[in-house]
Amino acid sequence: MSLFAASDGSLAANGLGAETKAPSAKKLANPTNTIFILDASGSMWGQIKGTPKISIAKEVMAKLVPELPQNSRVGLIAYGHRRKGDCGDVETLVALGPDNQQAVLDAVKGLNAKGKTPLTSSVEQAFRMLQQEPDSATVILVSDGIESCNANPCKAVAAAKEAGIKFILHTVGFGLSQGESAQLQCMADAGGGQYFAANDADQLLKSARKAVQPAGGLKVSATLNGTPGDLLLRVVDAATGKVVHENTLPQPSGLNMSLAEGVYDIYVRPGGVSGAAERKLAGIQIKTGETVEKSLSFDKGRLKLSVTIDGVAVHALVHVEDPATHAWIYQSSTFGTDTPVTLDIAAGPIDIEVQAGADGQLPQRVEGVEILAGQTIEKTIPILAPSLAPSLAADANGMEQNVDRPGGGFLRQFNPATDDPTLCQQACLDDEDCHAWTYVKPNTIQGPSPNCWLKPEISPPVPNNCCISGTK
Repeated sequence: MSLFAASDGSLAANGLGAETKAPSAKKLANPTNTIFILDASGSMWGQIKGTPKISIAKEVMAKLVPELPQNSRVGLIAYGHRRKGDCGDVETLVALGPDNQQAVLDAVKGLNAKGKTPLTSSVEQAFRMLQQEPDSATVILVSDGIESCNANPCKAVAAAKEAGIKFILHTVGFGLSQGESAQLQCMADAGGGQYFAANDADQLLKSARKAVQPAGGLKVSATLNGTPGDLLLRVVDAATGKVVHENTLPQPSGLNMSLAEGVYDIYVRPGGVSGAAERKLAGIQIKTGETVEKSLSFDKGRLKLSVTIDGVAVHALVHVEDPATHAWIYQSSTFGTDTPVTLDIAAGPIDIEVQAGADGQLPQRVEGVEILAGQTIEKTIPILAPSLAPSLAADANGMEQNVDRPGGGFLRQFNPATDDPTLCQQACLDDEDCHAWTYVKPNTIQGPSPNCWLKPEISPPVPNNCCISGTK
């Protein structure tokens, strides 16, 4: 099934229920071209909250079409509405042209869901309608099913783009599962538009309203050392300074985004790379029906860092800084094991400062470390601390304050009932197989609760203000 693009809401028992106030129709300075592809396949008799999907689609169109700008040029294609089992049952009910709103409404009222879902033939018919059009068009397709006529609609959309036909294609999956939506997502990607998921009437109407707004497309890609990577994107209206889009988590490169006509400043950073400077694409003009594609290249390298005291790997706080601004690029920790901390960092010079020992009283700074694109730099920062030896000794109660004993195997771990290292010490004394223990203070390196680790072997002590340790 197919119709137009959509994205959220809920359905009342016998109609569309409450939804956002309909925008009033008005004239645009430049008339827009919009082609609806309406699904009338047999599956449209399926119901959502007791109402057939074909009825919902008709009611949505009855609300949507009168809201179109008065000087819009509109067309309508339907399929599956005349014959069962006929992959050729695709018909242009209203050719793209001005003052067609009432003709579209009348045609929609007469539809009867019967046949198959020839998505490919439907979009190809729309593209033939657009071949002679000098201006771009928005094609809006909603479907409750996937291609059922042994054709590839994604290839058909891509071929139309390659042929120079000017359009943006939005799709909506009406009542589709996530797995079933892949084909419509592919079509929208190939058509420079967006895919929307709609599971009730309100979602269908709201998404359709979004799709018919005059808009253009934006695709931004980022490569890391020549390989496509994720990105963080911020889009700002150049006229007002308002942020119209910003993703907090990295998104895949090349995702389609619809933007209203206008001029925008685009800010881009690669995902998963520390210290990469934000790049600005200034004055990007978005035009209705056209897709702007931009690609940026970022270089990164990898730092594998260990910190040792007298040759033994230790827990340490790590600060990576920009040498020019001294701003922190990254903050992390090493954990006193043979496994170094691994950081992906933008290519270029960095400064590193580490702090180890009880309460971090042993700082060490290394400047001018060069991160090379595509290469891994392995670095060990040694700290000589002969003066630290007394702090490793046990006190009168047999406790080694601010000392960790990493390694030594693993006998048992538990969370003491209270913040009391003597509970950990006593557990080791009561276990004949325990020869060393480490109590990890709450809210340090292992969460808000205290932790006790009992060990069958005695491993070397290392300074770490996370812990209290001891031997038996």
